[in-house]
Amino acid sequence: MASEAKFGISPQPPATCPLIDDAIKVIEKCLDLSRRPERSTYEELVSEVEDIHNELVDLVSGRYWSCCTMEKIRENVENVRRWGQEWKDLAKSLDDNYVDNP
Repeated sequence: MASEAKFGISPQPPATCPLIDDAIKVIEKCLDLSRRPERSTYEELVSEVEDIHNELVDLVSGRYWSCCTMEKIRENVENVRRWGQEWKDLAKSLDDNYVDNP
């Protein structure tokens, strides 16, 4: 039995790092596309700008709000914060109830 279940605390949220890595990849791809205008024809430049736009739309607002990378990061950070607060509250309760305070 996990300690969270034992103490009635939410399960540990998944790591946020993979989501942040995905966001960094999108930003790096956009930066790479934006560094090439001197080598592009007008049509290629328009296509690259559209590609940058589509990448950023998915990153910031998502085609559907629920799949937006930045929103997933925000939700995960909120879950980590809530999980940490639950542990903090438990520790304070244990301190208040079981530790002798001078």
